[in-house]
Amino acid sequence: MENTRKRSYYYVLTVFLGTFMMFLGTQSSAGFSIVVNSLKSTYNLTGEVKNQLNHIAIYPASHYIVPKEKMEKAILEIERECDEREKYFKDNGKFIEAQRISERTRYDVEMMNEVGFCKGIENYSRILSGREPGSCPTTLLDYFPDDFVMFIDESHVTLPQVRAMSGGDRSRKENLINYGFRLPSAIDNRPLTFDEFQGKLNQVVYVSATPGEFERSRSTQLVEQVIRPTGLLDPEIFVRPIEGQIDDLMGEINEKIRMGQRALVTTLTKKMAEALLKDGKTYASGIFSEKTGKTYDAYIVLEDDGTKTAYRLEFERGKASGKQYS
Repeated sequence: MENTRKRSYYYVLTVFLGTFMMFLGTQSSAGFSIVVNSLKSTYNLTGEVKNQLNHIAIYPASHYIVPKEKMEKAILEIERECDEREKYFKDNGKFIEAQRISERTRYDVEMMNEVGFCKGIENYSRILSGREPGSCPTTLLDYFPDDFVMFIDESHVTLPQVRAMSGGDRSRKENLINYGFRLPSAIDNRPLTFDEFQGKLNQVVYVSATPGEFERSRSTQLVEQVIRPTGLLDPEIFVRPIEGQIDDLMGEINEKIRMGQRALVTTLTKKMAEALLKDGKTYASGIFSEKTGKTYDAYIVLEDDGTKTAYRLEFERGKASGKQYS
């Protein structure tokens, strides 16, 4: 019950604050002054006052919120770029693209004028923040101290992904720009290039079981970390030649049988598994195949008077049906 009341309280508080801020904006624009006499938190169901509040922090719904003066300046730049782009499309006979960029941009501008926000506002981040075209965007790395240490886990995979992010983002944005979905300035709302990323790092620890040449060339010390979190040892693996592999397999199976154990054999194809069963030298309890959709396939081998007959069973939602396979 207490959790339900808390959820109700936070929900009402959120709705109230949103409505109250809209009211403040309306009254302010109409020339009225607002004085807050008290702040109270209450339960929605009973109206019971929970406590008196001395202060309350109200955070913006987006970190792209900017002061009104800065927003007005940014809107002028957005409108100028929109007019320029619309003219470019019309001059090149692309009237659909011209109409598209005009309608989308002017709708965004209207939303920013009215509520200070619009869907996809991050595409105007370069203009809103006052950055120069092509300049490096601000990221979380800019807020770390100069002596921070960066750990890059699975660096042999992570570093190529970081290297490719900028190119992939640029390719996608160029299509949006060319077809009138976004202004050219949207291309500056991007991830860091690999060189920019490297320039913001000071001390780096690359963690990888298979480090690449890049990590090795930039490391002053290579440290081998021989641990397993589970405390278990890896099984010993033997790689043997293809020639004579069936005889080798039979020898291993017979050795396990002599020791009273069982063997699990995995094959590349079902045909190979069937061939092992049909050669008369092995006895198996079943051949299992992959799941296909909602159906599981299993080949069950039944032995009767020295003969082997395989049945294909099909399992689906708890029902089983079977037919003789060989």
